[in-house]
Amino acid sequence: MTTSYPNLPSDQTAARGVARPPSQAGTSDHTTGGRASPRAGHRIISTRGRRTDGSRLRHAWLILAFAALPALGAGENFVANGSFDKDLEDWTYRYDWKGQGHYGGNHQLVEVLDKFGGRSKVLRLNCRPQGVADNQGVKVDSKAIPFNPDYEHTLHVVARSNGPGVRILVEGHRWLPGLTPEGEPELRDLRKFYKFKTVPFAEKGITGGGATIGDRWTQGRMKIPSTPIDKMSSLSMKNFKKVQFLVVHIVAIAGRAGDVYVDDVELVRGRKLPRLPSTSK
Repeated sequence: MTTSYPNLPSDQTAARGVARPPSQAGTSDHTTGGRASPRAGHRIISTRGRRTDGSRLRHAWLILAFAALPALGAGENFVANGSFDKDLEDWTYRYDWKGQGHYGGNHQLVEVLDKFGGRSKVLRLNCRPQGVADNQGVKVDSKAIPFNPDYEHTLHVVARSNGPGVRILVEGHRWLPGLTPEGEPELRDLRKFYKFKTVPFAEKGITGGGATIGDRWTQGRMKIPSTPIDKMSSLSMKNFKKVQFLVVHIVAIAGRAGDVYVDDVELVRGRKLPRLPSTSK
């Protein structure tokens, strides 16, 4: 089955407007998930007639978010616990909110091994039985990373598989409509808004639901943005500039039932990009 993101803007193709995923009782990684309900404790705000104020609020929040980040320079990792030294801390692997019905048992299929394949602290995605591989797969998502579109970023990762396909990519997110931007968001507070290209592991490239790689450690990387800004359509550029957070999305899917192993997930900041072209509102 081929993984798709209906109506989700990307830096590869122009999309129509802002993606608004349909509300569904259950979704899989083959579709854009249903919109989550606002979490208890969040104050709901009316967006009617508040477009300008909302924009100011977002800008103010982004300034505070970047001010709160540790001082990371070029070459330092923005992915919290990307080495899995703290097991699954800072990773989402339990999907227990509206729109994630297919992933009710996902947490039972994810673990960190103390040692495997000559490495320590390795993420294992147990993509079994075959029905799981053929449908929703097994996934984890990194902690949300406040996004600065003025800089190029590169995702580095090491993985191997004894059967399932491996789909690893960076996704752009925004706060859910109606939530006041406040503190560090959890994944349930955000909606998937933009997708970058899947990491093309060198061995065989992309097939089915993910990259097909063998049962040996293989390095992969992908630049963000994965399409040069001077080659983006005006609509893709407009949506790219609206991304508020980056999330590293890892899923074992398609292929044969089995295990996917992942280690050393790194998102590093690179050069400052040329000034982004202006886009109409």
